[in-house]
Amino acid sequence: MDAYWRALNYLSVGQIYLLDNPLLKQPLELSHIKRRLLGYWGT
Repeated sequence: MDAYWRALNYLSVGQIYLLDNPLLKQPLELSHIKRRLLGYWGT
């Protein structure tokens, strides 16, 4: 259950903060991160 919870948290954070490469198959770069978080309707 703990592994499932951690996986869901990881995917959720990836969707919120990253534009591309959510599974980090490539090294993380600044260009992958969203510049501005818009909230519920803007995500």
